[in-house]
Amino acid sequence: MTIEELLSPLGYDWSWQQIRCHWKNLKSRYNHERRNLRPGQKSSWKYYNVMDSLLKQQTRAGDLASGRGDDSENSSGAENSADAGSYAPSSQAIQGTSQHSNDEYIVPTVQESSTGSSGTAIMQHLGASASSELGNTVGADTVLVKKEVETDEEAHCEELHVETINGSCEGIDPQRTAPTVHAIPSVDRSFNPASEHTTELQQIEQILSEPDISPAMNSQDNACAESQSSSIGRSTDVRTRTSRRYFFTTGTPGLAEKKTRLELDILAATKRKLLAEQMKAEAEQRKAVAETLLLTEALKKYEEEKKKAMAETMFLVQERIRSEEETRRAAAMAAFHIEEKRKAAAEAEMLNEHKKYFMEQRKTEVIKRRMLLLELQKMRRDLKLVP
Repeated sequence: MTIEELLSPLGYDWSWQQIRCHWKNLKSRYNHERRNLRPGQKSSWKYYNVMDSLLKQQTRAGDLASGRGDDSENSSGAENSADAGSYAPSSQAIQGTSQHSNDEYIVPTVQESSTGSSGTAIMQHLGASASSELGNTVGADTVLVKKEVETDEEAHCEELHVETINGSCEGIDPQRTAPTVHAIPSVDRSFNPASEHTTELQQIEQILSEPDISPAMNSQDNACAESQSSSIGRSTDVRTRTSRRYFFTTGTPGLAEKKTRLELDILAATKRKLLAEQMKAEAEQRKAVAETLLLTEALKKYEEEKKKAMAETMFLVQERIRSEEETRRAAAMAAFHIEEKRKAAAEAEMLNEHKKYFMEQRKTEVIKRRMLLLELQKMRRDLKLVP
């Protein structure tokens, strides 16, 4: 059973990289708080005492395990002699590590029992009572210490997860060349922390539920994966630009371990490939969404132009109808004026006829008067002739 399987019932679905980054952030916060503390002053961080007890417990357990490191290295057999540079250093190096608390501490890993009697793995005890029990449980049959090389890219990845507190960044110098030794206390296989399991899980849950540190573990994991993938193509000298870490194993590294590491490398490469494909798919999706938005905007613009053209067409139709109405009205007015003019001409003609009639009547009257005058003169002459 691994740390991930132990943390899954507690509601933390994290990988070992995320747990490692979270632990580094917690330790960085602890170092920052410890450096800023004055003598006799208490820290305002609520997890300071828990982290202090855990880190001091690791230091004490490392001192106890340092006395057994040489015997474990010598008893590893001929196969370990080929990898002699991969085992733990002397007690002075481990003590130097415990003295420099600013160096990195690795969360104790879970080891499976070689006898296979229990069938399950246990975590190393992180509580306050582990210091007294480790002195009794560490014996001659201590597990071996294996040294793992970490490149500068991984160190740079670790710097990405360092928390910035009060405007100051607790980082790691990316240009250091001296190797840093990290030791983890080894616990005998016969150690059984079943009685302390509940307290241990509570302490782990309390530490991992820190709300101020590492709020986005997924983004940190992606940054680690990208940084590790970018370090593959670099041809740098690993010996001069590496920091070493020591992990405790239950035996000599064999084919199973190499196969496991190869599978882990394949899985990491597959993960990076899947992440790249996922990022490519997300980019294509964003591009498709952008094109869809552009098409939508163009369609909206086309609809607006169409509505505007329809409105202009309706306006022109209305103007044409109004113009035709005005034309018909003007034609009607013209016809009315022509009719009025014709009526006026007819009246003028009738008046002329009446005038002519009156002129003829007048001439007739004048002629009648002349005839009467002539008759009257004739009658007068006739009367004169009669004596």
